[in-house]
Amino acid sequence: MPDIGKTIKYLAKLKGPETYAAWRRDLENALLSHDVGSIAEGIDIEPGATVNGSGPLPTAPGQTAAKQAVLAGTMTATNVAIPVDTATWSAWRRRELVAQALITGSVERGYDVVLRGKRAVEMLEYLAVQFKPDIERERREIMREISSLLLREPINAPAMEAHYDAFMKLWDRGTEADLPISNDEEQMVDTFLGSLPQCLSHIVFMRLTLGKGLTWSTLSHEWKNAVSLQRRQFDPAVQAQAMATGSRQ
Repeated sequence: MPDIGKTIKYLAKLKGPETYAAWRRDLENALLSHDVGSIAEGIDIEPGATVNGSGPLPTAPGQTAAKQAVLAGTMTATNVAIPVDTATWSAWRRRELVAQALITGSVERGYDVVLRGKRAVEMLEYLAVQFKPDIERERREIMREISSLLLREPINAPAMEAHYDAFMKLWDRGTEADLPISNDEEQMVDTFLGSLPQCLSHIVFMRLTLGKGLTWSTLSHEWKNAVSLQRRQFDPAVQAQAMATGSRQ
């Protein structure tokens, strides 16, 4: 079992709606690695809880009766208690506390206060209501920002690097929001090429020569070469060396 302290130390932190998607994805992986994902999801409920029906389901190896009841869709009310022994409850309680620790340890200081007294599944439900962004609104905002992202002339190496970084951040946001175009490499290539000025037409021309063979990896490599060339051309030290070489000739 991984060390819970180390896991919490490296977990993405929930600071607000803008970090919710990355935080939730990171937290889900942590919950699974500590074997408490089913508790946080409300599948492994507390032993001794009650299920709707005439009696507890038969218990299969490795499954609690409560978990089977959830999977069977019969756990909805509180009229049939599931027999439980102290050892079984204690084992469940330890896992519940691990799930709670991972959640409270991965939120910004202050948010953990409002989570006190809640079970792990209730914590996640509360945080989803408070911080989960409006996905459709987020998608529209990302598309608006992508369409307005343009590298304007005159260009230089720092501006090119900043443009690439801004594009990647937007595309990552699109992936987190499950934006349809974010999973289309051809769309990614065309969108980036469409944000470039006329002076970089040699990069845009790659689409005409390579067609669908132009991958994002190839384009990124060519872009980094263009940035390096731009930096060398306008680096004072490089220009001075070139002038010195020319004067000697």
